[in-house]
Amino acid sequence: APAVELLSVLVRRGEFDQTMAQRAIACGASYLLRVRCVGLEQHNDHVKVTAVQRGPEGDEARMTFTARSVVVATGIRYGLLRGLELKRPSAFLQAAQAEASMEGVDRVEVYLGRDVAPGSFAWAIPAGPVTRVGVCNGAGAVEYLRRFLQHPSIASRLRQPVTQIKRKAIPIANICRSFRDRILLVGDAAGQVKVTTGGGISYGILCGDMAAATLDRAFRLGDLSERVLGEYERRWRQEIGVELRVGSFFRRVGGMLSDEQIDRLIRAYHDSDLPDLVRRCADFERHRKFILALCR
Repeated sequence: APAVELLSVLVRRGEFDQTMAQRAIACGASYLLRVRCVGLEQHNDHVKVTAVQRGPEGDEARMTFTARSVVVATGIRYGLLRGLELKRPSAFLQAAQAEASMEGVDRVEVYLGRDVAPGSFAWAIPAGPVTRVGVCNGAGAVEYLRRFLQHPSIASRLRQPVTQIKRKAIPIANICRSFRDRILLVGDAAGQVKVTTGGGISYGILCGDMAAATLDRAFRLGDLSERVLGEYERRWRQEIGVELRVGSFFRRVGGMLSDEQIDRLIRAYHDSDLPDLVRRCADFERHRKFILALCR
């Protein structure tokens, strides 16, 4: 089907993370590198944090800290939740990506179809001297990416074979509860991810701000109980809860479409009022308005 062009911007993730870290340090934060948190214990007046620090020779030293409160922002690593009696998200996508030396990729390319990524999509994104080629899928993403790299539209432009593939799970269902006494969960750890695309930076920053505001109020009140910290969950569900539910609905419906139906929808973009609908309703971070208008 004819291509559909939409504007997107690539974030250099390494530079983005460094900038965020520098801003945090400027505000008084400190970082412990090569340190992994392995346990949290709730107490009446503090949280005990157990961590392991890896030395230059591979040796490990155990460390403990106490804190008035803890924010769990561990991404898709959910081991700490078991000790807090919190459940991890109930549904995940698999994503696989490789950095390739590739010709002719001067804009973001998105690929759809049952053979490419059933129920989801694949991509080729220019990123300076390399191209990020990936697949997002319900299962078997690495194998689908290997097949995608052999597709003529991709393989014919590869300057050299791809040897390294990275994979990641993406939560597409938020957890039932994102707070306990003295503890808040933010980002992927709470399943705060755009269900349609798997993106998490925008919602992570938004909910991080809400978590900070909630903790600030709790510290001023001298009350870090669930009664006060529960305001965090009420706020973020009010802000993006409907977005997540509509996105889940759209992903289920989209996952049932055949290749012929997908082609028909893309062709309809050029022969209907859809371009105007996109201009009026589309938002890169908030998809609910466009999805509901499209369904109508």
